[in-house]
Amino acid sequence: MLDTILNYKQEIKLLKNLDLLNNEIILYGAGKLGELAIEILNQIGVIPKLIIDKAPEKRGKLLKGIKIISPDDIDENDKDKSIFAICTVNVPFNELYNFLKYYDCKNIFPFFDLIQGYSKQLGITNGWVCNKLSQDDKDNIIKIYDGFQDDISRALYLQVLYWRIKREEILFKDARVTVGEKFFPKDILHTSKQDEFFIDCGAYNGYIIKDFLKYCNYNFNKIIAFEPDLKNYTELNKYISILDEHVRHKIEICNYGIGDKKEKQYFYSGLGEASRFEDQHNKEIVDLNTIDNIFQNYNNISYLKIHVEGYELKVLKGALKVINNSRPIIGVTIYHNEEGLWKVPKFLMENLQGYVFYNRLHCYCGIASVLYAIPKERIV
Repeated sequence: MLDTILNYKQEIKLLKNLDLLNNEIILYGAGKLGELAIEILNQIGVIPKLIIDKAPEKRGKLLKGIKIISPDDIDENDKDKSIFAICTVNVPFNELYNFLKYYDCKNIFPFFDLIQGYSKQLGITNGWVCNKLSQDDKDNIIKIYDGFQDDISRALYLQVLYWRIKREEILFKDARVTVGEKFFPKDILHTSKQDEFFIDCGAYNGYIIKDFLKYCNYNFNKIIAFEPDLKNYTELNKYISILDEHVRHKIEICNYGIGDKKEKQYFYSGLGEASRFEDQHNKEIVDLNTIDNIFQNYNNISYLKIHVEGYELKVLKGALKVINNSRPIIGVTIYHNEEGLWKVPKFLMENLQGYVFYNRLHCYCGIASVLYAIPKERIV
């Protein structure tokens, strides 16, 4: 299967010419991604017409001012003329596509594919495709595939490759997409240490910190979190403030970003979890520092989590000394751009000794693919 997808010749046609401003957009899914989709579309002046959701308790309610309706209530005219954006990645895409087809909806796309044509305006590239693989790409993909520790990792890597290269959804019975386990997959992270020191790069509103506290059963030494988006940071601070004092006093949050050097950088804010560093979008300038600068005197960091919307490789390049000194578990997202396909895994595989590498997929449509680098001494 690997050889087949690496030699696939037909290019995916991107939706660059799809005019969202002059078409009515209906979202499917009134959850977290649906909310984010509304925020992102608002950035380009698009207000969705409606949101479809199967949950009976959501019918008639509003999500950010947009009415939620049942699939049974879709207007016949909308089925033919509106664009339907699937805004859930917790269920296989084909299942959702076929569900809307059953209701005779015509124009159905994954949300991130829909906005890929606006990537220059938004800086969001989650819908990227890999149409042309060089021989160097192919050789490195094979190395990464062979470098994974188990067959589950290789199967899930294939699942992402087929989506990114061919936009084909393939599923493996023995390699589940583990929704709800991002950064803490139960099959490879069984138990925590007694004195966990957790670094959270790209902390957003604190939901991963919440998952970490469950993972370690609130038995930890320190959490230091970094979030450059001011709105996200405010939400993060609000979450930390409601924790018990004995937990709260061991958590430090920082309103700046992490990269490969200490500098100031353009930052596209206001996109929730999708806010990111982007040279061409000069909405504001924020401070950056490196893990090596901040933690140069530490040797007890136990988990380094990195989810920074395409800046992952830079964060790792600025963290290598600390990683080698502390030997933490590393959980790093590898789906925001083509660097995640092999450059991020290759950097870690070539620079870390005594580590094993796993790949886990926590959503569908190539989203929430996470590389886990685990020191051999941490494997139970």
